[in-house]
Amino acid sequence: MNAENAIFPLKFDLFLYVVDQNLGISAFSLARVLAEWQRSVLFQIYESLTLAMVAWYGINLRTREGRPNRLLIAYAVTFLVGPCLYLLLPACGPRHAFGSAFPVGNPVVSLVLVHIDGWPNAIPSLHLTTALLFVLFAGKSRVLRCIAWVYVAGTAAATLAFEHYLIDLVVAAPFACFATRVAEGRIRQAAYHLTVVLAWMLAIRYATPMLVAWPAVLRISAVFTVAFAVFSMREARRLGAGVAQPCPAAEY
Repeated sequence: MNAENAIFPLKFDLFLYVVDQNLGISAFSLARVLAEWQRSVLFQIYESLTLAMVAWYGINLRTREGRPNRLLIAYAVTFLVGPCLYLLLPACGPRHAFGSAFPVGNPVVSLVLVHIDGWPNAIPSLHLTTALLFVLFAGKSRVLRCIAWVYVAGTAAATLAFEHYLIDLVVAAPFACFATRVAEGRIRQAAYHLTVVLAWMLAIRYATPMLVAWPAVLRISAVFTVAFAVFSMREARRLGAGVAQPCPAAEY
């Protein structure tokens, strides 16, 4: 990550900020709402990710429908591919880009690259991606799924309160599905989800003026992206993804 920062000192944070503003619900506005909870609850959730990963792996080891090996692969894919994606659209997050103006300010910006000395780790949010993996590897247990969804909600709030744009969370949804499909050996489905991730990142990098010129299309695309990921998660459950299944040879 230090090498990425050295290679790409100019970041796309203002692009992500403008996209957020045109989504209609920005990280700034959400962080202001969440300010009361930042230091008490949300900070603890934000810092708990590593412990939660270990705990979820342990749960998968001990439950009959657990898939610990595939979960480890999903973790590896997330934290190997994620930093590679940061090279495509390097950004650090609103707290790094705007300093004390976040979240109380309302900056007016131009679409220019800005020099930020920090790790590019904004889009997609690996915090939310990992939390969604807990849902995808909760098996058929309603209790575990409920716990996982509560953690997802807490992580989404924490990431917005501390370090991410809203669009980072939108792109994290298909990225989590991508990591899971790779872990399951379902390469064709994984490619579909990665295509959605790359489409967003390339569009923001090269066509942000077009995106913000059509805010209704931008918002519909964001809703469709999340809906597509949720549908994929539900379809995996319907097909019995809670039990390890061999992958058809045609998918390789």
